[in-house]
Amino acid sequence: VFLELSLAWEAIAPGGIIWGDDWILPDHNNEPDASVQRDVLKFAKAYEQELDDTLGKVAEGLRTLGRIRHGLYISYQSFQWFIRKPLNYERTGGSSTIVAEAFEQPDMDCWNSGWTAEICCDTEMHGPNGREDCWDLVYTFARCCPNSKTLE
Repeated sequence: VFLELSLAWEAIAPGGIIWGDDWILPDHNNEPDASVQRDVLKFAKAYEQELDDTLGKVAEGLRTLGRIRHGLYISYQSFQWFIRKPLNYERTGGSSTIVAEAFEQPDMDCWNSGWTAEICCDTEMHGPNGREDCWDLVYTFARCCPNSKTLE
C-alpha cells in the first residue's frame, strides 16, 4: 500500500485526491488486519509537509470527515480515507528519499496477516534471503530481518 500511494502521489495533479477503503480490513482468519491503515498512516507521516490539511475545513459543518493526522481524513459514514495534494503543490524532497526515510524509522512494521519474523527470516530453513514469498519491493529481507544473517 505504501509503495502504491507513493507512486499515485507522483501521478496526481495538484488538487487531486487519493482515497481508498479497507481502513479496517479482516485478514484470512477474519481478524482485524491494520496493514492498510498502517501504511496509509506511514505515508501521511512521511509526506506530511506535502499534504493539504484544509479538506476537513471544507466538510466541517457536515460532520462527515474526521482528521486522523495532518492531511489525512476518514469518512465517519464509510470509513474511506482521503488525502489531497494542495493546489499550490511544490515538492519538498525527492520521493525516493521520502520513501527511504519512512522505512528507516524504527516504527516500521513488516508483519501482518499471519506473517512473522520467525516465519520469514529463518535462513536455515529458507535459504540466504529467508522465505521468498514474504518479500516485495517495499518489504525486503534486508529491511525486515536486520538481525538475521545471510548464508553467503
